[in-house]
Amino acid sequence: MSEHNELVNSHVETILATTKEKSIPTDLIGRALVNAGIAIWQESRSIGDIAQELSFLADNLDPDEEYTFMRP
Repeated sequence: MSEHNELVNSHVETILATTKEKSIPTDLIGRALVNAGIAIWQESRSIGDIAQELSFLADNLDPDEEYTFMRP
């Protein structure tokens, strides 16, 4: 795993532990994390580029399916 993923994952684990302690629904935390990620992207990427990235991620959520751009 890359250093930046390890950094983010360690913070997410801390956030989730705090979420559990305070009985905050994890769905709200997930939405807040997505919003934070989008805010970070907005510092250097266009709205269209972000929308395309989010569309790609949404289209490829199922880990058991091949990416839409892959051919058998």
